[in-house]
Parts: sequence; C-alpha cells; structure tokens
Amino acid sequence: MSPCNKERTRGGRRHACRVVVAALLALAAASPGARAATPVDGAPKGFERIGAKDVAHVALRDQAGGAVEPATLHGRLVLLNLWATWCPPCMAEMPALDRLAADLPAGSFAVVAVAEDDGGLEQAGPTLDKLQAEHVIRWADPHQRLTRKLAIRELPATLILLPDGRLAGVFRGTVDWDDPAVRRFLMDLPSGAR
Repeated sequence: MSPCNKERTRGGRRHACRVVVAALLALAAASPGARAATPVDGAPKGFERIGAKDVAHVALRDQAGGAVEPATLHGRLVLLNLWATWCPPCMAEMPALDRLAADLPAGSFAVVAVAEDDGGLEQAGPTLDKLQAEHVIRWADPHQRLTRKLAIRELPATLILLPDGRLAGVFRGTVDWDDPAVRRFLMDLPSGAR
C-alpha cells in the first residue's frame, strides 16, 4: 500500500501547499548542518537515519488536550507514529502497531500514535477506538509541527527516538510491526545506535 501524500488532502490549497513545501525543503537543504536521509545497512526496509533534529521538545497534545513533549518519555525507546484518519495505509498498520505496543516492555519502550489531523484527538480518537488501538499512547499534532520540522510529506511515518531523546531515524511508509526482523531491530536499537 502506498503512503498518503499530505498534499492530496488539502483541496484548493494543494498548489500553495506544494510551493510552501518546496520552499521549506530548499531552505532546509541550504541550512548549515543539513543532511539527507540515509538508509541504514541491516535495517528493515523504509528505515533511514536523518540529520540531527531536536524533536524531543516539540509541543504536542495529549489525550486530555494538555501540552506534552516526547521528552517526557525520556529513558525509553520511543516510536512516534505519525498518522491521520484520512490515510488508509495509516489505518491499515495501526492494529499491528497496537500489538507491538502491547508486546514491548513498557518501562523500556513507548509507542505513541500521533494524530496529524487538524481536529487533533477530538477528530482522531473515535477512529482509534474503532480500530481498538488500546495499547498505544494517544497524542496529537494538529499543527503538524513534526511533519513540518522533518519535511515529512507522506504518512504514515514513524520517528524513532533513543532513550536519551536523540532522533535515531524514521520509518517512511507502512511497516509490518509484526515482522520479527523489525522487532529485533527495535530491541537492538537502544544499545546499538549510540
């Protein structure tokens, strides 16, 4: 299943969105220290290292609507799955992501479903309920701060933060979270990615 292009969902703003995204990408590429995404040998398909970016302190919303940052999960390997209700591949991968969240040791891992919908969890929460996603932590990014900061143009995308808060990389597109190789990769990351 191919990923959802965020620009397709914005109706009449599609052209303006493309122009803004192109300008932001050009600025990001020209900025000092900008590095391109690079595939990682031995990593599952779709995983890339990306240039150093601080995403641990990006302001998001928790289930109660309060402000929250990924840094609050310091000490755990954090998977921030960026998804939206208008994205069929996002919905298709959510049950496997929820199984992963149930299977990983909670003290060492956190799996967070970050809704990129403009309406936040008020809009996305019922979809997670319908998908019976009971084990993922539910957050929202209604202003798309993460996708803008990392120039992510397609969903789903899953950011991997190391226990010290550093961004290890990103899975672009859907991932088979039930795949033993993917799970082994995640289990090895906290010690092997330093």
